[in-house]
Amino acid sequence: MKRDVTKESKKTGSKENRKPRKVDPMKFIEKCARRIEKCTKWIEEFANDYVVYIERGDLKHDIGYLEGALADYNAALAICPDDISGLNNRGTVRSDMGDLQGAIADYEKAIVIDPNYREPYHNLAIAYRDSGNVQEAIIEFSKAIEIDPFYADAWFGRAEAKSTLGNATGAVEDYNIAICIDSEYAKAWYFRGLEKYMLDDDQGAIDDFDQALEIDPTLTEIYYNRGLAKDSAHDYDGAIDDFTNAIMINPKYALAYLQRGDVRFEIFDYEGSLADNLKAIELDPGLNEAYVLIGILKCEMDDYRGSFDAFSHVITINPQYARAWFLRGIMQLDLGYNDAGLEDVNKAASLGSKDARTFLNEL
Repeated sequence: MKRDVTKESKKTGSKENRKPRKVDPMKFIEKCARRIEKCTKWIEEFANDYVVYIERGDLKHDIGYLEGALADYNAALAICPDDISGLNNRGTVRSDMGDLQGAIADYEKAIVIDPNYREPYHNLAIAYRDSGNVQEAIIEFSKAIEIDPFYADAWFGRAEAKSTLGNATGAVEDYNIAICIDSEYAKAWYFRGLEKYMLDDDQGAIDDFDQALEIDPTLTEIYYNRGLAKDSAHDYDGAIDDFTNAIMINPKYALAYLQRGDVRFEIFDYEGSLADNLKAIELDPGLNEAYVLIGILKCEMDDYRGSFDAFSHVITINPQYARAWFLRGIMQLDLGYNDAGLEDVNKAASLGSKDARTFLNEL
C-alpha cells in the first residue's frame, strides 16, 4: 500500500514556484518600500492616475500587505471600473484573503471585458478549485490553455485539478506538457513525481524528485516524499537519508520521524525505530500509527505489557481503529489468552479488518 504523500502549493497560480531567484528578503522589502513611496508621491500630485494605484497595489501585494493592496485596487477601479489588470489583481488579493466569491466576481468581470486575456481564466480556475468546484476549475484551466497553448501554469493547474479527482494518468500527461514548455518548472517535476509514486512508478518518481531538487533546493518537502518512494523501491538506506534530511531541515517534522522509524523497523533496527516513533509521538500525540508500531516493536522485543498498553492506548483514543484491535488480539492469542484474543480479533473483523476476517475464516 502506498503511503500518503504530502503536497503543498500556492493558491495563487500566477505566483507558482519555478526556478527560485536568490533574493534577500529584507532588500526586496526595502526596494518595494522605496517604489511604494514614489508611487505615493505621484498619486499626491496626480490623484486620478489609476495605473499608479495598481502599481502600488502590486507592490503591497508582493510584500504581503494585502489590506493595503486591496485598498489601492479599489481606488484604481473606482477611477476606471473596467481595467482588466485591476480586476484580475484585485481578484488575486481577494483570493489570498479568503474572499473566493469576491475573487470569482472580479475574474468573471475581467473575462467579460476581454475574453482573450488568459490570466483571469487561470486565476478563476484556482478560485473554483479552492472553493471545492474542481470540475469547473478544469474547464477554466482548459480555456486558458486554448487561448495560450504555451501557458505552463495553466497546464500545471489543470494537472493538479485532475490529480484531486483521482485522475493520476491525466495529471501526468498535463505535467509532461508543462515541463516541455518550461524545463525549469520545479514544482511540475515535483508534482509529476508524486503522481508517478501513486502509479507505482517508484524510480520515475525518484528521478523527478531529483530533478526538482536540482532546480529548486528550497522544496524541502521533496525529501520526505522521495524517502517514501525509496522505501517503496526497497532502497532503505536512501529512504533513511531522505527522512533524516527532512528532519534536519525541520526538527519538528513528526511524520518524517514516523516514516524513518517504519523503515528502521523494516531493517530490524528495533531500537532506532522505537526512538523515532517515541519522538514522533512527542511531537504529535495524535499519531496513532506510531503507537501501533510501538506495540509491534514492544512485542518483537518481548515487552508484552508495553505492547498491550500501546495497542490499548490507540483503542481508547480511537475505538474504530480496527488494526489496533486485530494486533492486540493476535498478540494475546500468541500468549495463550485465547478468549480475550478472539474477542479482539472479532471486534476488528466487525470494524472491517480484512486481515481479521481472513484469520477467523482460517481457524
